[in-house]
Amino acid sequence: MPTVEPRFVLSRECFFFVAIATFAILQPALAQTPPTSAPKTVVITEDNTIVTESCIVRPLIGVLLDADGNGILHIHGNPEGKPIVVDFDGGLLLGGANRSERLTGIGIVVTGKNVTLRNGKIKGFKVAIQGDGCDGLVLEDFDTSDNYAQLLKSKPWKEAGSDWLFPHENDKGEWAQQHGAGVSISNAKNITIRRVKNHNTQNGILLARVNGSKVYDNDCSFLSGWGLAMWRSSSNTIARNSFDFCIRGYSNGVYSRGQDSAGILLFEQCSNNIIALNSCTHSGDGIFGFAGREALGESPCPASTLDANGLNTWYRGQGCNENKIVANDLSFAAAHGLEITFSFGNEVLKNRFEGNGFCGIWGGYSRNTYIALNTFEGNGGAGHGRERGGIAMEHAQGTRIEDNEFSLEPQGVAFWMDEDAALAKLPWAAVNGVETKDNRIQSNRFTKEDQAIVLIGATNTFLGHNTFTECAAEVVEEQTSNTTQGDASTALSAQPTDVIDQLLASLPGERDAVGLRDKLRGRENIVMLDRGPYPWDRPVVVRLNQSQSRAQYGLYGFPKMAGADVLGRGPLFVGVARDDKGAEVAADPPGFVTPYIMQIRAINKVKVRYTDLLAPAEWRTRFFALDAGAGAINPAKENAAFQALAAQQEAVFVLRELLFDYGNRAPQQAIDDPDVKKLALPADGWGMIADTTLHFIPGKYRIHVETRDAARVTFDDRVVLNHFDRTSDEGIFDDSFAFELTEERDIPIKVEHFDASGDAYLRIYFEAIDPIIKG
Repeated sequence: MPTVEPRFVLSRECFFFVAIATFAILQPALAQTPPTSAPKTVVITEDNTIVTESCIVRPLIGVLLDADGNGILHIHGNPEGKPIVVDFDGGLLLGGANRSERLTGIGIVVTGKNVTLRNGKIKGFKVAIQGDGCDGLVLEDFDTSDNYAQLLKSKPWKEAGSDWLFPHENDKGEWAQQHGAGVSISNAKNITIRRVKNHNTQNGILLARVNGSKVYDNDCSFLSGWGLAMWRSSSNTIARNSFDFCIRGYSNGVYSRGQDSAGILLFEQCSNNIIALNSCTHSGDGIFGFAGREALGESPCPASTLDANGLNTWYRGQGCNENKIVANDLSFAAAHGLEITFSFGNEVLKNRFEGNGFCGIWGGYSRNTYIALNTFEGNGGAGHGRERGGIAMEHAQGTRIEDNEFSLEPQGVAFWMDEDAALAKLPWAAVNGVETKDNRIQSNRFTKEDQAIVLIGATNTFLGHNTFTECAAEVVEEQTSNTTQGDASTALSAQPTDVIDQLLASLPGERDAVGLRDKLRGRENIVMLDRGPYPWDRPVVVRLNQSQSRAQYGLYGFPKMAGADVLGRGPLFVGVARDDKGAEVAADPPGFVTPYIMQIRAINKVKVRYTDLLAPAEWRTRFFALDAGAGAINPAKENAAFQALAAQQEAVFVLRELLFDYGNRAPQQAIDDPDVKKLALPADGWGMIADTTLHFIPGKYRIHVETRDAARVTFDDRVVLNHFDRTSDEGIFDDSFAFELTEERDIPIKVEHFDASGDAYLRIYFEAIDPIIKG
């Protein structure tokens, strides 16, 4: 007999009873689950505001000062790592409205894990956003423009050595403390920084001891320092970013230095990073990678082990190693498209290197570098020695250069040895060697190169299946050994492009950074202003020379010109160049100190004014030796003898201005005047006295004396500056004397100067403090 399963059937009445009972039982539990509520709003009204949970932040309208220097807003992540989201809802946190070099304080400080910070603007701080120990941080959709930037002393006509950066120390946070940043993150992993904009600041993003993180879709450009700077940071992905125009120390056609600025900086053992699809153009270096002082042994290493020969093996293989640098635009740098030195196993694939001042790649002391499928064009125009052209690598070993295109350069690839005694003594060099050896150059194409391949002191170099078209010299060798030639069958094949394409397809982000600023290609579009590069967002006028006899200006960002005007008293003349890219103001005859306003007019009715001053003079000048045959005098102690030597000189030269960069040259070698060139003075041990009379209109003025030597100025028959006790070893000084005139008058001026030894420099110029300018 079959088994019958019991069945329980509810009547309609029973069903409703059970349903009501079930609802009654569940009702307390349902009541304990509140409905989802919107995050609370936090209004920042004072310093040291603290946030510990998700919220919308609304900063107070106006300036909020970080009085104690530790941050306005403090975001503390949950100790258990529970995610929190802090949304600025497009708001602006403003820290100060001072000049950029005077900005202080920190806008936001993030600590703790898994914080998302989004959607805001931070300006007016030394550091806009700072994070420490903030694993899992997501920073997105922020504008950190217009924060701290140094006032630069370099001018279009002359570089200032004091502007050089020193990125070699950062273990104590020196980068952010000294140079500021839009974003500065330390001691973190698995962070994400995306869609951050930073312009008109010194540095964009600083990472110190940050690992396993992603930085993509950002635009940190038009900066005077570094777009992205990494210190002891490894296994990160850097993709689809614009780090363009991160530069200082450049004046087109005058000097091309870069002063250690860079689109991307990798310092002190940054390894296993993927750097791809970024635009790093118009910077000091496109990418600047250096093993670091600790890696080289210039500072103590963290651990020591000795091998059988007594060498410290910790240094073996230390560097910025095994980074993949792929499909970036590394063009138009003042110095190098890529500098990667004292490092191992880096891959440089499918990048573009065009128009870099020194060279496309500088790989001094690099090891096992793989360079393939890149394009090198027109690099080396501002280079020197062998550090110019496509690829320059001294003391390099195990390099493979394959399947690259080279064209229009002084040299394509150069491997060489040179004397470098100081570096050879460092522990890194002792362990890793200094020879140039075991390098391969194969399957490359060289077109219109002055010297395609240069080998100097190189050992065991393999050359295979390279092609040369219209090159003045194909292979140049000096003091080489065991250079071998091979054909296509012996050359290694470059990494397949599909492998590279797979890597690129796997990268995060959506932004096509490469090519976004193609309209600005060319180093001539690097124009430095007082605090950083010109961002090409408005018309500007830039003074190009320091002469107060004839002023020259660059005109940038203007449409077609309508004309130029000059407003001021005196014999002033203004003209605009035929190409609308320059203007000039002159005053003739001399003898007038003339403040003026130059106005540039464009056809779209845009007008830009520039206030300046000319002071062309007739300086009656005498040069003389301090040794008249009876031994050199000391002008600081023997003024009568100094005056007597000047009075004995029959030759009096009339010069329009006193502006002499002698260096270690005699006056006849440094001054471009046919009569002065007839002198026969020594390079050291000479004096000068010059006098003139200048006509001033009412106003407040300042007379400046720039000199690295002894100088004395007599103004209106009164000594106003007296530094006859200086020597040339004390640097260049800018001394000044301010005065006010209530009536129009002529004033006699005398300048006395001497060079006892060393380099000499003298410049006399005038400044209108509060000019009264009338037409």
